Amino acid sequence: MKLLPLFLSMIFLCVLQKLLGVEGRIRKGIIEDDDLELERQLKIINKPTNVTVKTNTGDVYACIDIHQQPALDHPMLKNHKVKERPTSFSKIDFEKEPSTNRYKHAILERVNCPEGTVPIKRVGKEELRAAKYFSELSRSRLNEIRPQTPEFPGLLQALSKLSNGIYRGAGARISVEKLEVAMHHFSAAHVCVSDDPKGYRNALWAGWMEDGGNWLLIMQNETVGYWPKGLVQSLDDGASHLLWGGLTFGLTNEQPAPMGNGLYPSPDLYYTSAFLAHMNIVDQKGAVIKAPTNQLESVLDCRESYGLYIVDENESSTLYGGEAEADCTS
Repeated sequence: MKLLPLFLSMIFLCVLQKLLGVEGRIRKGIIEDDDLELERQLKIINKPTNVTVKTNTGDVYACIDIHQQPALDHPMLKNHKVKERPTSFSKIDFEKEPSTNRYKHAILERVNCPEGTVPIKRVGKEELRAAKYFSELSRSRLNEIRPQTPEFPGLLQALSKLSNGIYRGAGARISVEKLEVAMHHFSAAHVCVSDDPKGYRNALWAGWMEDGGNWLLIMQNETVGYWPKGLVQSLDDGASHLLWGGLTFGLTNEQPAPMGNGLYPSPDLYYTSAFLAHMNIVDQKGAVIKAPTNQLESVLDCRESYGLYIVDENESSTLYGGEAEADCTS
């Protein structure tokens, strides 16, 4: 099995379809596009292939030669040699069977491409317009974004943070929730490894390092791909901060987005709260251990609306979530 460098811009575009409602619902006239530039970008992303796969949800994926995938068009990856297998951590089990029956499994839809190829989602102009719109929105409307923080305006978080060592990875079982999120907002859950104490910069929002210096993404015990070490040089020696939890982004003149499943968590609602369970870390020696709950720090914005609880019941867990009020500046 060969691994693929993660094509982050493609992942971002896929998420934007859900966050911004790009299926024909972006208002006309908001963005003036340069069609020639869009066509140029589409040619880079939608590389020709003889094999395509259509999923049950209607998405189309092209099976691209692993050595021709769009990720390798990045200037820093021009001479990158695709790894066939990780040199370590290939058999780490971050998802052992839970000790309770509170978990429900989300089945990921698979795209089966031939050996030697990788699935790349086909995108159109609407997805590119959405990405451009989101970028321009972030740059041009900072004065409207909540809260007014110098590090990352508009970001609200409910996180558990570990910051007392050097780490080579982090993992968790993340609950998948169904939320109604308004235009210009998003709500998410993530695991983050970073050299920034707040996880804003030089961060990977999933993954752990193998001994070649690359950072792997493993889901349901399968290695999906990796971030080449050249793209995250600040993490060459490992991450100094690990974060687990939820986040939202919104504008001041609109209702903030809900977080988690929209319910304020508490230990008494352990079976109904949004969660990140089985929180594990990979230490500096490469050993997988339980995240030490007595060393975790709570990072919580907008305490009136969002909640966070760290739980230690056989495994380390973080409960988080809430429904924000109209004003959430604290």
